[in-house]
Amino acid sequence: SKAAAQAAHNGDGVARESSPELLAKVLARANLPRAEHIVLGAQDGESASVFAHPPGTLAVASTTVLTPFDSDLYFFGQVAATDALNALYAVGAEPIAAIALACLARDADGEAEEQLEHLLSGAVEQLY
Repeated sequence: SKAAAQAAHNGDGVARESSPELLAKVLARANLPRAEHIVLGAQDGESASVFAHPPGTLAVASTTVLTPFDSDLYFFGQVAATDALNALYAVGAEPIAAIALACLARDADGEAEEQLEHLLSGAVEQLY
């Protein structure tokens, strides 16, 4: 979205790793489409992905770390996905996979699952 493209970075967060169980629950609800080139990935409950790489093509990967700058994590997921796509388009690459690195505040109130779901839902909407 235009608003996602105009968003500015303005904050810090305390990082922590999500449990595999929490990630599996959120990914099960993310409604990720199965792409034919993905052999093994998030849809299988894996934290790593394997994709078929056709001969004669090049793989391009890009990673950007963004600190949430807005309390609306759905919007932030859209911004993060837009940023990732832009990095690939800038070098003429066609996106075939996405990697999400999510750092959320410590889960003192048990809200990490809901926060992660909002963030990934925004990203998925922007990607697909």
